[in-house]
Amino acid sequence: EHIERELLLVKVDVDQNTQADIDKKIDDFSCKIVDVSEDTYTIELAGQSKKINDFLDALDASKVLEVSRTGVTGVCQKR
Repeated sequence: EHIERELLLVKVDVDQNTQADIDKKIDDFSCKIVDVSEDTYTIELAGQSKKINDFLDALDASKVLEVSRTGVTGVCQKR
């Protein structure tokens, strides 16, 4: 038995037409906005790889500017 997690940082283009949709996805996946500029969000998500993949799939690929993933890390559960 073990616990594993991965960290995602993704920068997305945001405008008035897409902000509400992106905000909803951030809420749905329990993400955190770690930086905001005039036209971009940098979003953090930690979880299992499937959750990370599902979030990336939910985003409009044309709005994704940059993606950084840590890869999986894990720890054994105490017996």
